[in-house]
Amino acid sequence: MPSPVAHSVIPALAFLRLGRNLDGGPFWKKPLLLAGGVALAALPDADFLPGFLLGDPVRYHRGVTHSLIVCLLAGLALFPLFRTWLPEIRRGPMAAFCVLCVCSHPLLDCLAADASPPYGLALFWPLSGERFLSPVSIFPPVHRLPGPAWTFVASLANAANVRGWLVEVMFTATILLAGIAVHKRSDRAFLVASTAGSILCFALYWILYIR
Repeated sequence: MPSPVAHSVIPALAFLRLGRNLDGGPFWKKPLLLAGGVALAALPDADFLPGFLLGDPVRYHRGVTHSLIVCLLAGLALFPLFRTWLPEIRRGPMAAFCVLCVCSHPLLDCLAADASPPYGLALFWPLSGERFLSPVSIFPPVHRLPGPAWTFVASLANAANVRGWLVEVMFTATILLAGIAVHKRSDRAFLVASTAGSILCFALYWILYIR
């Protein structure tokens, strides 16, 4: 499962497109849009909370909250709140932003190597309980131990996970810098710098994970 670092990439890319609608407005609205998108992308992992309360953090993880159908409904349910906060953005793009951010979470999870059962995600629950997992992973697995909350949290601190988080940082930076290069393509210096940075980050991603 990717960490919030990787899950922030889709909201950040969407922000580059929608953020221009907030130009000239109050300074706090752009950070609000970005932070709101990142929060939406992390929302499916709220299924950790009941597990933590019951002493088994992963008991409900990657369950119903990781269904694309549930994520779609969650994004639509939260759209009016975002629309109230950011009325400058038209309804269609704002609704698409909310849905895309939430639904990006299970899709990215499917692209991560899965080290613990049940493998994959029931993307179409409640219509189907079949689990899906990409045959090609772009993120390494998270190594953790089952058990109480403290055991679970402490087990995340290991060399393999640190390397995995670095992989996610390089992947996220690659995509974001490429997005910025497209967004700022009219500025030649910015385009060259962003493209070079994206290529460098991808090379580091390749070395850390794919190679």
